[in-house]
Amino acid sequence: MFTPLQTACGGYVLHLASDGLLRLNGRVFGVSGIVHQAVGGDRARWRWGTLVGFGLGTLLVRGVDFGIRGSEAQPLFQHNWRVLEYGVAGLLVGLGTKLASGCTSGHMFCGVSRLSKRSLVATMVFFSAGVATTALFSTAPGCGGRPCYTPTWPSQVTAMLLGMAIIGCKALLAVLAHMDPKLPQTKTIVALSCGMIFAIGLEISGMSTPSKTLGFLNFFHPTGWDPSLLCVVLGGLLPNMWTWMRQIRTLDHPVLDSQFYLPQSQDITASLIMGSALFGIGWGLKGICPGPGLVKLWKPIGDVDGLVWFAGVILGGLIGRV
Repeated sequence: MFTPLQTACGGYVLHLASDGLLRLNGRVFGVSGIVHQAVGGDRARWRWGTLVGFGLGTLLVRGVDFGIRGSEAQPLFQHNWRVLEYGVAGLLVGLGTKLASGCTSGHMFCGVSRLSKRSLVATMVFFSAGVATTALFSTAPGCGGRPCYTPTWPSQVTAMLLGMAIIGCKALLAVLAHMDPKLPQTKTIVALSCGMIFAIGLEISGMSTPSKTLGFLNFFHPTGWDPSLLCVVLGGLLPNMWTWMRQIRTLDHPVLDSQFYLPQSQDITASLIMGSALFGIGWGLKGICPGPGLVKLWKPIGDVDGLVWFAGVILGGLIGRV
């Protein structure tokens, strides 16, 4: 169902995390890049700190009811091939994001907000591929017979929890901004905290719920389209764009580092197009991209589907390096 307030608040929390990592550490919050580099690249401590933060954030809000209801993707086959489906989807996501050097977070949420030409093209390609895949394989589970665009609003308690989450995340980032940049663990602590905040934002917004994502990708279904994730754009991407245009790009360096580590290439390559298309197909099959996939690893701990999907992502990333 359409959850405008929760999803907008979750989008704003995602903005706080991505803006915080860029403003403090000078790093782009591209989840797929963080995963691929942590496993098979530079293996920097801040990357592993971010991944641990995802786990902490997921566990912190585990059991908290933000008013998001959802389910897994519809199976592709009648037979019990569920685990294989998750493995294939993860493989496509991993290979695609490696070839395209980004996913929904790095390209759409962070790249588009900086008006990156590469990210604009990548986003159009993977979104189109995701919409086509969802329509072709009918992976969106629907909303129990009701139109998915029917708005639902949080209770007073849930609204209070949303406000507390935003205030708490802003307060944490304010404290982090005053850490000593000379301490070797500072950037790792910042990355861990931003990973935790990002995971909380995914949970609040519903992006970690596959049926919400697939409902949004179910663009051409007369009653099956859930417009909730448009509120991530309003609550998260637009604030990211505002702070980049008005504040961050005018800075000489981030708060805790001597330089910004931003992608320099603006070339539209075959690898970008093909990788974005593969990622979009994998995204449309199960409604999971790298950030929500990390959350799924911890919810519940030991979820076989999540483990197989993530293993597929790692394998796809390693294949993409060849």
